[in-house]
Amino acid sequence: MMKSSWFVFLLTVWWASYSVANEPVLGLELEYRLRIDNSAHYNHLWQRLESMGLSRSLSVVPLKRAFRDFSKEKDSCIFPTSITALTTSFPEYSTDELIASTPVDYVSLKVFTRPDEEVVSDLRQLNGKRVAIWNGLDPDIFLNGLDVEVESTVDEGVRLKMLYSGRVDAILGFVPDTLIASDFLGIERPNAEGAFTYFAGNGISMVCFDSESNRAFVAQFNQLINLLREKGELRRVLGPYVTLEWQP
Repeated sequence: MMKSSWFVFLLTVWWASYSVANEPVLGLELEYRLRIDNSAHYNHLWQRLESMGLSRSLSVVPLKRAFRDFSKEKDSCIFPTSITALTTSFPEYSTDELIASTPVDYVSLKVFTRPDEEVVSDLRQLNGKRVAIWNGLDPDIFLNGLDVEVESTVDEGVRLKMLYSGRVDAILGFVPDTLIASDFLGIERPNAEGAFTYFAGNGISMVCFDSESNRAFVAQFNQLINLLREKGELRRVLGPYVTLEWQP
């Protein structure tokens, strides 16, 4: 009886460890980059990594659910994001608790206007205007002190439609997401050359809670990403608008 009890105990411990080590990575649903139907370029990237031996699958879920399920107890990993973005969303977690992969690509956040209208190079130009932003951005931070009418939306496509229909005068959009969305919708790309940029070159990675199993997984992920980058395959998978290298 004693041997049987120890066997059950050891099996339980092993299964708990195995389950954590094989927990799918949480994928943040992004309309034009990572989709639940597996049709976007980040989906294709993960499929390629799995074909090369990546040991964990990706479970694409809506933003709120991903943030709800991101758990230290589950030893979670999440993609695509950054440690800065996560600690902003989860101030209860410290940077010491998290590890990140090498950046897969880099994103920027800019003010976009219609192609035939003036570029917004100074945020004061937005005073008295209607502005659409992603519902994950806090207008009290990004539009602080401005006299603007704010519309929150779920993705770049919706914001572009609002901009081109005249419902808003400007949008805050991510690059490359906004450019991918304009091509997807078959509309002219909005005006952003010389526009005000909130941030540029924000590295997008996979972020995990720091643990022995996650460190091994991040090392495997990095090795495969670097191999794809060296072969030029990363560019082919992610497309022409993505910034793979950042030079400040």
